[in-house]
Amino acid sequence: MNWQPVNRAKAPGELIRNLVTHVAHGADGIC
Repeated sequence: MNWQPVNRAKAPGELIRNLVTHVAHGADGIC
């Protein structure tokens, strides 16, 4: 859930960086 009326666009590479970070911190996978 996001409380902002408009979400900012992610910078190039930000999404994959976030996914890799979650896996590195112990997530079994990303849905």
